[in-house]
Amino acid sequence: MKPGLSDKQKIKFLRKRYNDAFDLLENASAWLKKNSELNQQKLQLLKSIRQQRLSGFWTAENAEKEKKLSSATREYKKMGDAFMTLSGFVENDEKAIKRLGGRLQKRVLGGVSVARSNSNSFARPRESHESQVELWKAKAKLYDGESRQGTSELKIALKPELTKYGKCAYCEERLFFEDCQLDHIHPINKGGFTIESNCILVCASCNGRKGALSLRAFCKEANFDFERVVTRLEVLGKHV
Repeated sequence: MKPGLSDKQKIKFLRKRYNDAFDLLENASAWLKKNSELNQQKLQLLKSIRQQRLSGFWTAENAEKEKKLSSATREYKKMGDAFMTLSGFVENDEKAIKRLGGRLQKRVLGGVSVARSNSNSFARPRESHESQVELWKAKAKLYDGESRQGTSELKIALKPELTKYGKCAYCEERLFFEDCQLDHIHPINKGGFTIESNCILVCASCNGRKGALSLRAFCKEANFDFERVVTRLEVLGKHV
């Protein structure tokens, strides 16, 4: 930014930079989503090949496959890092505009933010770039070999949600913190992460019954209204 600009000029400059950065952020997000499943497959294959190395079964063909897969997964990680950097630029410009007293049409990934229309209905929320950052951080930890956030720590972090909705989000039975358990909405064995947007406090009965089932499969088996369950989760800020 050039020195000597008025606040009005600074705000104009920051708005343009914010939108330019967000355009790049959307491209990065779309690329990550498009290649996510393929990247997971490559990571699994890479892990299998490296296990063969440890077992003593190693060929020149395996070495070449490992080289190509390592390069491909590094490319995905680099795009994720770029996403994080762009998110930082976006957040900093939002704050700078606010400090200068300017107004900003805040953007969300996937389109314009959907507002709550009335006190009795909720629109399905768009993913904010903040939630995308949270998800990428969780993935980055796994790629870097770090452990997931402890479930006991996350359970404490989710405790305030009981003041918003003091019932099991699945069966609607009264819920007390001492008796509740932490459930992964999208199961770990299906790629779910131990992050706040993918975890919910539920009763022990529902947690045991759901196990590794997807949310839809669990609702069908338990005879719960899937759409109502999804609505309750979304009101609590979960991405389903």
